[in-house]
Amino acid sequence: MNRANILNVFEQLIEESYFHCEWAIEWQERENEIELVFQMNLENPNNLSFKDNYDNISHQTELVYNVKIMIYKDGYKRFSDKDYIVSIPVNSERGIDYGKCLAIVKYLKNLTSSVDVKWLDFLSETDAEEFSLEWKWSDFEAIQNRLIESNRYSKTPIYFPHHEDIN
Repeated sequence: MNRANILNVFEQLIEESYFHCEWAIEWQERENEIELVFQMNLENPNNLSFKDNYDNISHQTELVYNVKIMIYKDGYKRFSDKDYIVSIPVNSERGIDYGKCLAIVKYLKNLTSSVDVKWLDFLSETDAEEFSLEWKWSDFEAIQNRLIESNRYSKTPIYFPHHEDIN
């Protein structure tokens, strides 16, 4: 039986979505984890000082901002949630619906497309202390429901790759 490989599916969906940022898919085979990373450069016109998640202080004119999500095999969670806007488990036996993968990518496209505007809003707020994006399950579920209602949600199961599936 030929099982659809989650790495190939996400790569194809992301490529077809034309994200306006750098992106990467990192498969941690030993940990049964897939990390989706979207990297944007944000302008810092006033050279303000910012501290990242690792307590590094920067006041560059351009800052790098990452949006990361973790997709992992259910029962194998070995990472800290604080590094990701969301972590999504995938059942080893049932996989994840293709439609859910599509909804994830569509939601990430909307989220990453809004970063520049949210960043400028953050810079203009005098009392804002932290810039971050959050995963809003209600927005994600709305996208998923629209796919279902328009008959574009496929329940075809997608699985983590086996050793022999990797090119």
